[in-house]
This record gives sequence, structure tokens and C-alpha cells, in this order.
Amino acid sequence: MISAAIREAKEESGVTIYPEQISVVGIIHRKNTTSEWVDFFLKAESWENEILNAEPEKCEELKWFKRNALPDNMIPYIRKAVEKEHDNIWFSSVGWE
Repeated sequence: MISAAIREAKEESGVTIYPEQISVVGIIHRKNTTSEWVDFFLKAESWENEILNAEPEKCEELKWFKRNALPDNMIPYIRKAVEKEHDNIWFSSVGWE
């Protein structure tokens, strides 16, 4: 999982992250009407290179936001994950009501 996050960060945003710079901060088990997913959320303490939009055909722009000023159009479960404290690993579920 960590190696996949490192690879995707390089492919999607042009940054280099080393294993000692990244950690798992949370897990969401989510379900919709046709499938279920387990999402892992990771935090990078530092990285090399400037962040850039390396896949503009998939993403309009990359932009930094303060956690208390996130954009309104975020996917709800992603917002929930970003707003959590990341000092300890957390777990949440979505769609199991």
C-alpha cells in the first residue's frame, strides 16, 4: 500500500516520497448499492520536487486548502477523511446504515 501511494504520488503529482516520509492515518470501509471498498488514507510528512498536475486529462487542477476551508464540491467521504485528526490511525464506515 505504501509503495502504491509513493508510485501514484509520482505519477499524478510529480513528487518523490520515500517510505520513511509516509504513514497510514486512516481507513474507510464504504459501500454503495453495487459494491464495497476499503480506502486507506496516508499522510506524507515531506517530499521532493514541486507538486504539479501530471495528469491534466484526469484532474483540472491541484490546489492546497486549509483543513478548515475545504472546497464545497469535495466528495463527502474524502472530506470526512481529510477533516479527521491524523495523529493516530482512525477507522470509519460509510453506506452501511
